Amino acid sequence: MCQIRGDERTQPGADQAELTQLRQAVAALQQEVNQLRQTPPAEVKTPAPRPSRSTSNKQALRINLAQVNLILTNATRPELENLKGLWGDMLSLLDNAQSSLINNSEPVAASPAGVVVSFDNNFLFEQANGGNLGNAMGAALQQLTGSERQVVFVPKDKWPQMRQDFLVENGYLKKGTAKKEAPKATDPVVSQAEKLFGPDAIEVKND
Repeated sequence: MCQIRGDERTQPGADQAELTQLRQAVAALQQEVNQLRQTPPAEVKTPAPRPSRSTSNKQALRINLAQVNLILTNATRPELENLKGLWGDMLSLLDNAQSSLINNSEPVAASPAGVVVSFDNNFLFEQANGGNLGNAMGAALQQLTGSERQVVFVPKDKWPQMRQDFLVENGYLKKGTAKKEAPKATDPVVSQAEKLFGPDAIEVKND
C-alpha cells in the first residue's frame, strides 16, 4: 500500500490561503486606485524666475557721489599726477589679494585729502567697494605722502558723466548740445576746470 505524506495532504489548504492573500492584496490596490481617481490633482506652483545676474549687478552698483564731489571740489591736476607717480609704490604696500583686485584701476581725480579711483570691471568695483580695500589704500598713501586720504571708487564707464555733471553743476561748464569747441585759455572758469582734470577732459558747450 502507498502511504500518503502529511505535507501532500495539506497542500490544497496552503494554496487556498495564498489565493486568499492575493485577492486581498488586489482588493486593497483597487481601493487605492479608486481613491486616487476621486482626489483632484494638487496644484503645482511654478517658482518665480530669479532675476538675471546682469540686473542684480546693475542694482548692486553703489557710488558714494557725495564723497566723490567733495574730493572734486578741492581736486587739482598736480595732486593727480603726483598720485599716479606713487601708484606702483602704493600697490607694493598692499597684500597680494588687494593689489590684484586693483590691477585694472587708476586714479582719475585727487585732492590733498582724497582720491577717486575708477575700475574697468564692474564686478571688481563691487568687490572693492564692499570690502576694506579703500582703508588699506588710504593707509598706504598716508605712509607714502604723510597725509591721510579718503579713497572713493567709481565704475570707469560712469566716470565721464559724473565728471561732466560736477563741472556743469558747479558752473565750470555750460550744459548744451553744441559741437565741441576749443577751450579759451583766458576764461577763468575753463582754467579752473583744467586745474581739476587737465585740458583733455574739458569740453566747452554752448547753450
